[in-house]
Amino acid sequence: MGAGAGCPVFPLAIAMPNVQFYAVEPRHMRVNFMQMVKEKLHLDNLTVVGKRFETSGLTDLDFISCRALSTFENDWERAQAGLKRGGTFVTLKSFNNIAHLENDPKVHIQKYELPEEEQVYALVTRGNNE
Repeated sequence: MGAGAGCPVFPLAIAMPNVQFYAVEPRHMRVNFMQMVKEKLHLDNLTVVGKRFETSGLTDLDFISCRALSTFENDWERAQAGLKRGGTFVTLKSFNNIAHLENDPKVHIQKYELPEEEQVYALVTRGNNE
């Protein structure tokens, strides 16, 4: 969701050529850029979708990821409809923005720090077991 200019979908598609990826991005200039890169790199396992995720028609996905779209709750709500049962939602957030989820048994949080930064970040996942 919100593939931006294609990071991390390009490295993932290169590293895992047997996995189908979808880069969903509504901004026309970024879609054009990703389409050009996809063609130059011959990434047949990548489909660039020039829409918002909610209107993309994508369903039954194993994984959905996003970076800085909205709150975890809003991003989860958007992603949930596209995940298959047993699928996983993955996102990166500032730990301060998701600290309230630390005791939620449905949410898994892995904190991390970047060199020369004081802020703590989190890799946050939630499975679609419903």
